[in-house]
Parts: sequence; structure tokens; C-alpha cells
Amino acid sequence: MSNSVPPRYVEKMKIPLVAGLEMPINSNVLNLGTNQSPFGAPQIAIDVAIKKARELHQYCDPLSRDLRHALGTFHRIDPDQIVCGNGSEELLDVIGRLYARPGDEILHSEYGYRQFEMVTHRLGATQVKAPADGMTTSVDGLLSKVTNKTKVCFIANPENPTGTYIDRHELSRLTTELPPSIALVIDSAYAEYIDDPDYSDGMTLVDEHQNVVVVRTFSKAWGLAGLRVGWAYCPTNMIGSMNTVRGLGNVNSIAQAAATAALKDTEFLKDIRLRNREGIQRLTKDAETIGLTVVPSAGNFILMGFPNTPGKTADAANNFLLSEGIILRHVPDHGLPNHIRMTLGTPEECRRVISCLKRFLN
Repeated sequence: MSNSVPPRYVEKMKIPLVAGLEMPINSNVLNLGTNQSPFGAPQIAIDVAIKKARELHQYCDPLSRDLRHALGTFHRIDPDQIVCGNGSEELLDVIGRLYARPGDEILHSEYGYRQFEMVTHRLGATQVKAPADGMTTSVDGLLSKVTNKTKVCFIANPENPTGTYIDRHELSRLTTELPPSIALVIDSAYAEYIDDPDYSDGMTLVDEHQNVVVVRTFSKAWGLAGLRVGWAYCPTNMIGSMNTVRGLGNVNSIAQAAATAALKDTEFLKDIRLRNREGIQRLTKDAETIGLTVVPSAGNFILMGFPNTPGKTADAANNFLLSEGIILRHVPDHGLPNHIRMTLGTPEECRRVISCLKRFLN
């Protein structure tokens, strides 16, 4: 989460600027609270980034042309319908500024990605949370909250922090039944981890509707979180406005070069998907073995539920973990006060966390 948010927003939302920011930075602190990849980046991206660092005196391409064309080839889409951003967060903010004003409503699921709420507050718009179906976004819940003031509907698929997703049929139904005057923004940050035929990243819906935009990132499976590279696939009627509002030269030259190179290593992505699936399955089993409940996750993290008994709550567990130098993500700000989200780490890191939680629960 960005640490540039004005304090009045943070105070209003009652969330820390950065999880674990108050802790000293040293080699003993383990941060599994920000959904970074434990597997690193493709070597080709690292090599290209190092080479590009020799050209720091030159400005970047403000249109990110090489990256857009590489994305177009990789995903078989029109590069002219791609807008790149300084992380997907910039693009979410751009879309919000294009469509919503103070007094307008921005809609998302009750367990929606926290950036949706932050965008809403920055704009002075009204946040509307739709009831979920258990831990999963509910299409009926979203549609039930639509009013004539609704301008934007955000959906993360998979959702963060739950890790659940709605299938392609439900996503298509939302797109069809949502009024075309509302911008539907599908955040598919974790799409690379999924190969289930029931899942849709939403890309084909952009080709079928003029109000749908899909936002993607290189920060998760591609392992380029430190470079802040996001992109959006938009209908043609959005492109001009998106490029006008986004920052000029918003994606730096090293980020553009590394992301472009990463797309050449398709085997890397296949390997990451497999390793992530195996790691999440192992972590889920280990967490359940020590007495926690785990929401089935399609991302690179799990949401763990704690016993609602004195001294064994998620809040107490979070404080215990912090005392042990471990940063996870307690999520009371999502309406889940007795849950903690944990990013998949290396096997050694996961064993450290599970061992610590086992001592806490016993």
C-alpha cells in the first residue's frame, strides 16, 4: 500500500499506511503481509534491468510502446487498447478520476481490495459495499446496490484478501446486467496463478462491451513488485481519456525494459503457477493442522480464521507474530477482525510462521 496517502484518509479508514512500518528493518524481520512473490523475477528481466541501468540519463518512452506491443503479442490483444501505469494502483485511480466526482457512488464487494476504498475517499465519492456470498463476491449483491448515482463498479477477481473468485458465467452476467453507463473495472492481479477453465480474467469482455476495463500487474506472479508496472486493457472509447489523465512518463525505463523482457519467458510463468499451487496447498494443510480455518485461495496468499476465544483471537495472534519479527496482514479493516492474511513464502519461511502460530495456539 502506498505511503503517500494523506493522513486524513488513513484516519478515516483506520488502517496503517504500510503493514509493519513501525518495526525495525533488519534481516530477522519476515514480511509476508504484502503478497510479494517468494520466487523472484525471470532472470532475463533481471539481466535487462541491469543493462538498462546504464542509460539512466535518458528519459523513458512516455507511451511504453515496446511494453504495450509485447503485451499485445503475449495476450493476443490490440496494443493500442493498452494503457500502462505506475503499478495497477495508478490506473485504478485514473479510472476513478475519469468517472466519479464528489457525491457519486463507487461500488464494490464488502471484502473488496482496499485500494477501491482509497480511490473512493481520494475523490470524495461515496463508498457502497455490496454483501458477499460467504467469502465470495456476489453478483446479485452488487446489482442490488446499483443506483442512479453509481458511476464505477470495482471487482477484484480473485478477491483480496479472501482469495476467492467468481466464475466466468457470473462475471459475464455482471457485465450484462450492470447498466452500460457504469464503468466496470475488473482487477485481475492474480490471474496468472489460475488455469481453471471456469475462470475468466475478463479480457474478452472488454471486446464485447464499451464500459469494461481490465487491470493487470507485473507485481505478483511475474515477481516485479519493486518496479511498479501495471497495465489496463480498455475499450477504444476509453484510451484517449486514460492517456490524458495518467502520469506522463509514468512507467520508468528500467520497469518498461524488465517487464517487456519478462514476457519472453513463458516457461517461468508456468513454473511459478505450479510452485504457487503446491505451496498454497501445503500451507493450507499446515494451517488447518494447527487448528485454523482457511479460505480456499486462488492467489498467492491464504486467509486464516482464528478461534474466537479469549487470548486466541487474530488480534492477539498478530501481536504475537510481530513480537517474533513476523509481519502478516491482520484484516479488521475489511470487516474480518478474526482473520489474518498470509502471503506464501519460501518453505522455510512458511515453516517459521506455522511454528510460531502453533506455539501461540497451544
